[in-house]
Amino acid sequence: MWGAWVTGTLGALGLAVLVWRGTSHFVQRYRQEGVPLATWYTSPSRHRGHILVELAPTLATMLGLNFLLQWHQVPWNTWLAIMGVTALLAMVAWVDLITHRIPNQLVLGTITWGGIQHLLLGTPSILSLALGVLVGGGLFFLIAVIGRGAMGMGDVKLAAALGALVGFPYVIPALMAGILLGGIAALILLLSRRVGRKDYIAYGPYLALGGWLVYVQVMLQWMPST
Repeated sequence: MWGAWVTGTLGALGLAVLVWRGTSHFVQRYRQEGVPLATWYTSPSRHRGHILVELAPTLATMLGLNFLLQWHQVPWNTWLAIMGVTALLAMVAWVDLITHRIPNQLVLGTITWGGIQHLLLGTPSILSLALGVLVGGGLFFLIAVIGRGAMGMGDVKLAAALGALVGFPYVIPALMAGILLGGIAALILLLSRRVGRKDYIAYGPYLALGGWLVYVQVMLQWMPST
């Protein structure tokens, strides 16, 4: 028992550091390409000591999630799936917050994870996975076209990737949760005058959070059959 707790804690620490290093890699790459970064990230008062502001939330999330999963004695394969997806989506959220970009590598990695999950756990089924990708990506593509810029193509690809993780029909509540969270965040930012009506708001973090919430629930439902 103690071995599982120690291994899980070390795994959570390693994943948190991986998220931090991966985020730094993508941010530096976009910086070199001339992509403007978020003002809070490039503030003159920011220095290396402030990296804890970015690392601490991820570290707390990974450690807290590991504690809950260990407490409920989830199987190792379910633990690995949930913790791995949490790290992937956390990296998506951080990179999008800082650069307003969602790297294709992370999108492809998320879709690939859905395929690996099918092979290891048998869920979602191939049909459910394929429908999740088509429905998630297709729905957000329509929103992007009709809304004329309301959604970026990175958001469209992320919606498709979330569909690969949870499959159909779970992709629908996952995206609805992301839209709701994004709408609440946008309203708060507008009312606090931190952004204007024409300012772009990174949507990826809220889609990632909505997808993650549904994913964890779905994984715990699938757990008895693993």
